[in-house]
Amino acid sequence: MRLPFGLHSKLTPSCATAIIVSLLPLIYFFPATRGNLIISPDDGVIFNIPMRVVVANLIHSGYVPLWNPYMFGGMPLFGAAQAGVLFPLNWFYLIFSAPVATNLMMLSTYILAALGAYLFARRSGSSIAGAAATSLIWQWSAFMVAKVGQTNVVQTAALLPWVLWAVDRYGMTGRRKHGVVLAFIVAVQIFAGHQQTFAYSFLLAAAYAVVLARASTGSERKSYLKSLVLLSAGVLLAAVQILPTIELLRNSLRASASYDFFSSFSMPPRFVLTFFAPFIMGGGDGQLFRAPYIGPAFVGEYIAYVGAATIMLALVAFLLKRDARTNFWSVVVVVCLALAIGRFLPLNLYKLVYYVPVLNLFRVPARHLMEIQFALAVLAGRGITAIR
Repeated sequence: MRLPFGLHSKLTPSCATAIIVSLLPLIYFFPATRGNLIISPDDGVIFNIPMRVVVANLIHSGYVPLWNPYMFGGMPLFGAAQAGVLFPLNWFYLIFSAPVATNLMMLSTYILAALGAYLFARRSGSSIAGAAATSLIWQWSAFMVAKVGQTNVVQTAALLPWVLWAVDRYGMTGRRKHGVVLAFIVAVQIFAGHQQTFAYSFLLAAAYAVVLARASTGSERKSYLKSLVLLSAGVLLAAVQILPTIELLRNSLRASASYDFFSSFSMPPRFVLTFFAPFIMGGGDGQLFRAPYIGPAFVGEYIAYVGAATIMLALVAFLLKRDARTNFWSVVVVVCLALAIGRFLPLNLYKLVYYVPVLNLFRVPARHLMEIQFALAVLAGRGITAIR
C-alpha cells in the first residue's frame, strides 16, 4: 500500500505496527465506530455515564462540578471520584452529545490501552512482533473486555502500561523531563476515578521499579530507585482529587470493611480453567455461543481468558528468556493468582492481606486478574521475541 505525502519513507516498521494495533479497537467495536451501538452496558449506562453528563451540564450552566443536586437532597460529586471530572477522556461530554461522547470516550480508552502496552513492551525489550502480541492480548483480555461497563476500571487499567513505560523510560535515561512525565501519568491515572485499580497498579509499578533497580547497575539503578519517589509525587499531584475523596469516605459505609465484605467476589479456583476457555462455566451472548451458566453471579468479575497460545508463549519466555523482567512477570502471575483466589486460599492465608491498611477497604479480590492478564501479555510478547 502506498502512503500519501511520502509517509512510506518516514514510518518505521515499529511506528507502523504501533498505529495498526492502536486502531484495532475501531474494528473490534465497529458497530460503535459507525454509531450503531453505544458502548455502555450495565454500570456504564446506570451510573458512570449519567455522572459524566451531570458534570458537563453543570459546567455548561456555569457551575464548578463539586456538588450533584440531582440525587436526593444533593450529594458530593467531585469527591465521589468516579465522576472522573479531571480525567481528559471524559471531556468529550463537554462538546458532543452523550451517545457520541460515550463512544469516543470508550474507543479512545481502548486505543490508549493498546498503544501503551505496545510501547511498554518495546521499551522493555520485546521485538516488534512480540510487542504487537502484548498489545493485542492486553486490549482483548477478559479483564478489559468483561469490564467494559465499569468505565472507571477500564480507564484506570488502560494507563497501567503507560505507568510502567514511564518507569522504564526514566529508569533507563534518568532525565528530569521523563520523571515529570511519570508523575503526570500517575496523577492522570488517579483522576480516572477507580481507587482499587489504581492501588493495584501503583503497587505493581513500585515492585517493578525495585526489581529493575536490583537488576541494574550504576546510574540506572539510581534512576529506578528515584522512580519510586516520582510515583509518590504523582500521588501528591492528584491530592486535589484524593483529599475530597478521603473526606467523603469518612462519612461513607465504605469507611471500614468486614472480612466477609473484603473477601467477597474472590475467584473460585475452578475459574482458573477460564484462562483457556472463557465460557467453560457457561454463558455467552448467543451470537456465537451460549450455554447455561453454572457459576456464581457476576461472571464478568471472574473470567480470566487470555487463550492457550498466550500461556504457551509465556512458558516459552520463562524457559528461553530468563532475565529479571521475565522472572518478575512470572512471579506476578503466581502471586496475583493467589490474591485473586482470595478467601479460597488454604489456611485462611488471605486474612493476612486484610490487615494491610488501605488494601483492606477494597473488595473483589478477583480484580487482581488485571495484573495477571497484563503479565501474561508481556510474557507472551517476550516469548515471541525469544523464539526469533
